[in-house]
Amino acid sequence: MLETYRSPSAADLPAEYKDANGRWAGVGGRARVFIVNTKLLKPSDHPATLEDMLDARWPATSIGMANPLFGTMATQAAALYATRGAEPTLSFFKALRARGVRVVDGNSVVRDMVASGQLAFGLTDTDDAAEAIAHGAPVKVIAPDQGKGGTLVIPGTVAMVVGAPHPAQAKALIDHLLSARTEDALLRLGGCQTSLRATGGSAGASAFNGIKAMPVTLSAVQSMLPRALAELRELYVR
Repeated sequence: MLETYRSPSAADLPAEYKDANGRWAGVGGRARVFIVNTKLLKPSDHPATLEDMLDARWPATSIGMANPLFGTMATQAAALYATRGAEPTLSFFKALRARGVRVVDGNSVVRDMVASGQLAFGLTDTDDAAEAIAHGAPVKVIAPDQGKGGTLVIPGTVAMVVGAPHPAQAKALIDHLLSARTEDALLRLGGCQTSLRATGGSAGASAFNGIKAMPVTLSAVQSMLPRALAELRELYVR
């Protein structure tokens, strides 16, 4: 369904954020992060790794995440399967389940519960966290696992369909959308929160600058998604 087109604007994108066959490329990103209620937790008590969700310092009922069978939580689970291995990742989710970490209906629910003080912290996406920050909620964003493997960054994507009636115009639009200038504008305007480029960043996205990304390709994530969903379904379908 997708036409091959290697845009010159994508030349400086890391390999993780463009198709090896030139069928798509990334336009800005959002990242999987912790959102923390700053009224409930002082800086010394902020989580730093996903494993902190299992730490007895925080009651399980004060930690939240979206159901890992859906959305970007499912994507993150598949990425962990791809980078950490299936067995260790399944063991991690089994431990979360056994501990009683709260599972809610989506990333925005995690955000709202942290912002209102119903949760001390939880996993969400940077776009949801940005909305809480914009509304003045007492929250802070922390990218997990920055001292080791990094956190998942999910790019937006652009591609040209096979048989596009106006290929020249399509290529021009793709070149524009993939440019560093457009990415910076999207960061400033809130269309994305993290740069896909190693030297990227914008004052408009200062709360999310410098996030270390997990070294995983979307192809690797996709390949592990069926197994991750099948095994996690045994834990999370009630």
